[in-house]
Amino acid sequence: MSLYDKFIDWQINHIEKKSQRDAKKQSVILKREEKNLEYRKRKAEIRNLKIQYHPLYDRIVHLVTHKFFMYFILINCTIVEIFSMRAMFAFADLSALPVLITAVITESISYAIYCAKSYSGTKQEKIQELDNKRFELEKEIALNNLENNNDNADISTGGIDDNSDSVG
Repeated sequence: MSLYDKFIDWQINHIEKKSQRDAKKQSVILKREEKNLEYRKRKAEIRNLKIQYHPLYDRIVHLVTHKFFMYFILINCTIVEIFSMRAMFAFADLSALPVLITAVITESISYAIYCAKSYSGTKQEKIQELDNKRFELEKEIALNNLENNNDNADISTGGIDDNSDSVG
């Protein structure tokens, strides 16, 4: 066996090993995509079961505690502000001013935290909604591609008959 033959054998083995590694990477990617698809299917099935066995599932109004506490803080701070201002005017004494200032600061901070939390929650809901729409579109595109491939298989000859001997 010549040096050239050994080099050619080495190149062939190297290409085969590289293609095997690429095939392994592709299989790992496909397995990961299959797991994600199964997870999404299970999640959709669970939601459908919840809706099936509890028809009012989407219409149930769940009590959201962070809104309740937000309103509680706003009402209490407003009451403290009104009482402090009334006391300052009635008694002509500014000793209630620190309470008034802390109430306003507390109210402002709690409102800012509520807005930030509400924004992040809404953002996550919109992202989830867009993911669901993208999943449905990908599924629809895949089904359309399958249908198109089946249709193209029927007309792959293009209407040409290979067995005809006549020239027209």
